[in-house]
Amino acid sequence: MSAMERRYARHLQLPGVGREGQRRIEAASVEARGEGLEGWVARRYLEAAGVGEVKALGGPIEGPAWATDELREETSGAVTRGAIEALRRLREALERR
Repeated sequence: MSAMERRYARHLQLPGVGREGQRRIEAASVEARGEGLEGWVARRYLEAAGVGEVKALGGPIEGPAWATDELREETSGAVTRGAIEALRRLREALERR
């Protein structure tokens, strides 16, 4: 089993993704919009999914300490919006190729 197959074993089983879809995700260049927690979550989801290049549009990523502090202060709505943005961008990446 290759490193890609081990890392993305769950993705490879999803209808509409599989090996070819994961290759398209890895070849994709995606612009993640959003600032603060929402943007941070979107970028992290895209990176974890294996997107080849994630361009951050919006505020800078300040790191884990910043994220931990904001997670305590923000509602889960920002996390949800960030995850939805990431999924939307992944779907676009799969459909483009």
